Amino acid sequence: LVFVFVQHPMDIGDRVVVNGGVPMYVKRINVMSSTFVTMHNKQVSMPNFQLSTATITNESKSPPAKFEMIFSMGSDTSGEQFAALRGRL
Repeated sequence: LVFVFVQHPMDIGDRVVVNGGVPMYVKRINVMSSTFVTMHNKQVSMPNFQLSTATITNESKSPPAKFEMIFSMGSDTSGEQFAALRGRL
């Protein structure tokens, strides 16, 4: 009880990962347990006493993720084709 309400590691709607598992959205936080929904719409309930010792990564409260993409293009790629590709990224 104290953990979820005092440490406040997550809010309703936050995207979290518990103990390195799959990303889930916080659906409900009750006195004894919290309920999450996975990307595949599966509902997961966890007792708050287990969450008190879990590693919770709150992706909603983290800075935006950055990705690096490396690709190659042929020498015959036109500037217009490159601009169109860049616009889609």
